[in-house]
Amino acid sequence: MDTIRKETAITFREVAKASIGSIMPVKSLGLKYTIKLIWEIDEVESEIKAIMDEIDSPILRIPGISYRMGAMIIAEIGDFSIFDSPYKILAYAGLSPFIYQSGQLVSSYSHMKSVVLDTSDMHF
Repeated sequence: MDTIRKETAITFREVAKASIGSIMPVKSLGLKYTIKLIWEIDEVESEIKAIMDEIDSPILRIPGISYRMGAMIIAEIGDFSIFDSPYKILAYAGLSPFIYQSGQLVSSYSHMKSVVLDTSDMHF
């Protein structure tokens, strides 16, 4: 009986060496690239945080606005002082509904539609 157990254990060990520890170059390479991308994302987010801390924008004091989201909004809008009122900022961002009509065109305009959608995706 002991000989059968020993042979079975040796067989299992050999099979385990060939399967569990086997080299999978494609998966290994994919994992290396994923780890590299995670490091790069962390580095970019650190740079965004440093820049946002340096400019000390009041946008970060708004509940729910993260460094990344604040940076995206500032990148799209730029200098808030060029707007006469908060309503004009909302209109520029496409958050204040309006319709533009000419003789041939009926359109609503949202300059920041992609930013609004991108930032909303971050929360869900």
